[in-house]
Amino acid sequence: MPEDADVAVPEFELLVEARLERLQLRARIHARAGRADAAIADASKACESCAELHPEPYCMLGLLLYQKKDFEAGLLAYRKASQVDPRNVEARFGVVDYDFLQ
Repeated sequence: MPEDADVAVPEFELLVEARLERLQLRARIHARAGRADAAIADASKACESCAELHPEPYCMLGLLLYQKKDFEAGLLAYRKASQVDPRNVEARFGVVDYDFLQ
């Protein structure tokens, strides 16, 4: 049985990573096409998919919300990214940018 888990876990992690990348790509495509709500929806799904292991989806969500002028929700997304990875530069700058707005 342990051999099955040794194979299954890395395969599952690859599937999760692929879903995360697909959602982030779709969010970028929607954003470039001017479909802010669809971009935010996909970025939100990416945040849910990453299980708080990656800051990038939260940074993307923070930026999209900033562009939509939803500053409070955007700040929360950047703060979440900073919690996930306190050394992430994009997340830290995002928090500073939002703090500067207030």
